[in-house]
Amino acid sequence: MINISQLVRKSKQHPLTDRLLDFVEPELYLAENVADYKENRSILVPPWFKRNPFSTANDYAFISFYNVGIDATSENGEMNEDLVNIHDESGSATICWTGPGHVYPCKDSYFQMLDSGELKPQDWVYRLDVRLIYEFEVSFVIGFKKNKFSTPKTEKSSLVDKISSLFPEPEPSY
Repeated sequence: MINISQLVRKSKQHPLTDRLLDFVEPELYLAENVADYKENRSILVPPWFKRNPFSTANDYAFISFYNVGIDATSENGEMNEDLVNIHDESGSATICWTGPGHVYPCKDSYFQMLDSGELKPQDWVYRLDVRLIYEFEVSFVIGFKKNKFSTPKTEKSSLVDKISSLFPEPEPSY
């Protein structure tokens, strides 16, 4: 996973106020795919300078996914209201999607989104944002961005390469 917060802290392109604010905000990660998330979620921890009792940054992190499918989950033939399955070509994972009145709610629950027509069963979203609770390794959907495409885009290059190209290496001045 790519730690966007760390890239911002190291970048000279961002103003000092943004870099200082990052010291109290939760870490922001970009998952290359679902397999990357599953492989790395158990080893994510807040940096040492964010581990204090006065900050929520030591409790959770934000993770963004791009081009993932979302399906309802079922147990014993019944749909599970608070869990969804996210998937892409690399694999799948089950995460929580709670609505108002629950722990870490999204604006609407998954089934409310289906009822309103904002999502369809077995739909694909352009971007999915989740909150990962470090202690329990549990993720909750906090939002998504729907794109007009109904199938995932095929990527020509790695997401790591794309992000790395945004931060050019400084050239020595002679």
